[in-house]
Amino acid sequence: MNNLNGLYIVTEWDFDKELVEMVLPGEYRDKVKVMSAGGYSSALSLARSILSARHQANTILVVDADFNDPKDVEEREDFIRAYMHRSTTDDRFAILMQRPEIEAVFFEDKGALENLTGRTFTDLEFQLAKDNPKQNLLNFLSLPQEDKGQLLDKARANEDIEAELKASSLSNTLSEAIRRFLN
Repeated sequence: MNNLNGLYIVTEWDFDKELVEMVLPGEYRDKVKVMSAGGYSSALSLARSILSARHQANTILVVDADFNDPKDVEEREDFIRAYMHRSTTDDRFAILMQRPEIEAVFFEDKGALENLTGRTFTDLEFQLAKDNPKQNLLNFLSLPQEDKGQLLDKARANEDIEAELKASSLSNTLSEAIRRFLN
């Protein structure tokens, strides 16, 4: 695919890139280029470079909010827009802020999380775990940070979990943003 002037999705990390590719609806796979930048600052820089260098390119930036408080999330989004020199009505750029982290997608359905981890959670445990999804997933699966890719392997190996992820808010929000750029 020649995507020189197409649609780019920029993520912070390789795990985020793989997760976005996993939940990306099939009809868009050949129409977008998903790129991992290697961190928050690098993702902002890469997205800004794409928008500056490729005048016809559209960019969706997928980053962790790193906060739960809506005010903090809004401030982070305002900072990103200012850094990118983009307005909220920019027709070439979108921010998909994942609150508090992209791993929150695994906490949308209690049954799917239990299926993935092989554990049963009380409603309170499930609600509390949502505050720090990345660390809690690693703890639940006894995985070190550097082996986080195993989480996606485990999700891909289970059709029910993969279906839950494809029906997630991340997938739906991503689809809406892509449709906006491709129509």
